[in-house]
Amino acid sequence: MRKIALMVVLTVAGLLAQGSESFTTFTGRVWTKSMSLQQKLMFTEGIKEGMLIATSYLDGNERHRVLEEVQAKGFSPRDYVKELDALYLDRQNLPIPITTAYMWVNLKLKGEVSKQELERKLLELRKQVPKSQV
Repeated sequence: MRKIALMVVLTVAGLLAQGSESFTTFTGRVWTKSMSLQQKLMFTEGIKEGMLIATSYLDGNERHRVLEEVQAKGFSPRDYVKELDALYLDRQNLPIPITTAYMWVNLKLKGEVSKQELERKLLELRKQVPKSQV
């Protein structure tokens, strides 16, 4: 537990030390080259927790609706890590920001869209990546 707390503190300190003009979004390159399994699990859990915090200001019904939209029921952060690992195996997906990829994985895990629609959305995500990140 102390190691996890230390990793969180060091990560936050590193991010805070960066000037706002030098902050960059973490992409698949960071995911595949720099993050351990533990860091990936923490990152995906952080996205989930961030969504819980963000929705805490909504009324009960709206909060429930948004949380259902952004978190696939029955799946753990480990499931998201596995899917993100698979997504980033394709080098074309490396420039996609992790949080954006997380939402694509969420769509996939929920199973509410066809394979063709998932592929179409993935192609859209690739096109949205700024040329500076490709």
